[in-house]
Amino acid sequence: MTGGDQVMNPCFTVVFLQINMFMEGFHDALLLYAMALHEAIRNGLTKKDGAEITYRMWNRTFEGIAGQVSMDINGDRYGDFSVMSMTNTEAGTYETVCNYYGVKESFQMLPGFKPDHFTLRGLHRVSHADLPDKS
Repeated sequence: MTGGDQVMNPCFTVVFLQINMFMEGFHDALLLYAMALHEAIRNGLTKKDGAEITYRMWNRTFEGIAGQVSMDINGDRYGDFSVMSMTNTEAGTYETVCNYYGVKESFQMLPGFKPDHFTLRGLHRVSHADLPDKS
């Protein structure tokens, strides 16, 4: 589905919007800060206690706009990544073929994954002597 697609149901209409990934990240960062600030104020601190607010953002997991957000004990976000491959060269369509889950440190190979598309074996190597002199 793409931005603005609708699913019709006799009782309701659901609209699926495609959100820019940078906006998702900004939303989730703001949400994380708001949760930490709320927790700090609830414990008698103020918005000026920046180090304490920052500390409260570490080592926690919450549901963000695009899924689970997990921060480690150093305040670094665990990243989830997807590898996409062009699965139909004539149509120019891409498909997710592999997922990496940062919290679990694990890969998930999907049915469209073809190992021969992701190897450097057998590629022609150009020796430095064959390169033109640019001086």
